[in-house]
Amino acid sequence: MKISQFTNVNQADSEVSIEKHSSLQTSHVVSGMNHVLGSKVDELKVGSQQQEQLNLSPKLNFLNALKGSDVDDNKGRMSLGMNPVRNLNFAPPAITDGRVTVAPPLDVFEDGRELWKSTLVGHFVGQKLPYPVVNSIAKRIWGSYGLSEVLSLDNGFFLFTFDSVDHATNLLERAPWHMANRPLVLKRWQPNMQFLKDDLVRVPIWVKLYNVPLEYWTVKGLSCVTSAIGVPLHTDLTTLFSKRLSYARVCVEIDASKTLVKEYDLRCPNGLFITISADYEWIPSRCNNCNVFGHTTAICATSKVDDLTCKVMQFSDQ
Repeated sequence: MKISQFTNVNQADSEVSIEKHSSLQTSHVVSGMNHVLGSKVDELKVGSQQQEQLNLSPKLNFLNALKGSDVDDNKGRMSLGMNPVRNLNFAPPAITDGRVTVAPPLDVFEDGRELWKSTLVGHFVGQKLPYPVVNSIAKRIWGSYGLSEVLSLDNGFFLFTFDSVDHATNLLERAPWHMANRPLVLKRWQPNMQFLKDDLVRVPIWVKLYNVPLEYWTVKGLSCVTSAIGVPLHTDLTTLFSKRLSYARVCVEIDASKTLVKEYDLRCPNGLFITISADYEWIPSRCNNCNVFGHTTAICATSKVDDLTCKVMQFSDQ
């Protein structure tokens, strides 16, 4: 009996405990569902408000949005991120020999030329340097020349805009210029300019000359020593002031029709011969068929035409 009563009491307590626990869980679940449902309802309300904001006036169709024309719904236009001010005008084209033609007035041409008149156009001999590198170097070395902006084109050209025509001219007259040891070909921008790279017969490059006797570390002495490999242009400041004697660093104009000289002899007044070594910091691509810098013989268009001609002639002989 005692055991049975004890069992019944424990069973009753358990049922009460389970009932309380179930009630507590149910209240938590209901509360959680109300919270979730409330959040979803709030989201639906917000979504409805956003959708109402995106409902544009029937006047604001795609064409009107592009034209920025007679649309009174400023709210709708702002939701598209459009500028409410129309800044372009329609200029009727003409038909010339069956082709659509536009002929801007002279004042339009003059206004456009005025914008680019203090711009220099440049490209590197060989592979193009990345824009961040060119932009950083140009602003560092040309900031004192009034450089205001550097732009890049997809075909390897760069546009360097200056604050005045005089500053652009001054920089152009101090050519040649190098960036990352690569020569930069600079030209003044001109209207109707075609951005085509020129194949160059001569290019300026930097060369390190080793084993140059100290008595020749002068402007005249280095001019004579350097003339063995090309046309001397100038030295760097360290060489000019003899602050680094392990080698002389000079800028030399080399010719594509001539073989690069990497070692030669210097004859001294006493008859002694001293071997000078030339280390070219960068050698541009060169075509042996055209004798120009800028492309290799392997991709030379003239060479491919000659090969095709030879194949045609061989086929004809058969």
